[in-house]
Amino acid sequence: MKFILVTNNQIVNERFIAPGTKNMSQGIFLEGMTYLQVLEKVREMVHLGHKLLTHPLSGSIKPNETPYRSILISAEAGSLDFESLSIIEESIETARKFMSIGKPRNYNERHHNDFMTIDYYVIESGIESLNQIW
Repeated sequence: MKFILVTNNQIVNERFIAPGTKNMSQGIFLEGMTYLQVLEKVREMVHLGHKLLTHPLSGSIKPNETPYRSILISAEAGSLDFESLSIIEESIETARKFMSIGKPRNYNERHHNDFMTIDYYVIESGIESLNQIW
């Protein structure tokens, strides 16, 4: 099974999308988009029939603490998967709740690199797991 990688993370773009990676049919780099905008893009794709392959809130960093998110979805679009829709809707609601508590601060470049690196390792693990299954 092939997957689509959706991210706003430059490191993920450079290491997976630009060169390509096993079983990835498409990479969508949302340069300059927010964490919430990544979730909303994935929701659009779920509405088109794609299924979530990684949880939108995976990792231990809260949505109001990092501006970066990478998510894997199925490349094949079928009928609407209500479980994926429920998960992405709940994830958007949770992200909005956390962001209403406190928006991500204006971090310096080092902090941005740290958050991108954490997101990179989380999605790398997801990609490796999917590649072992298929």
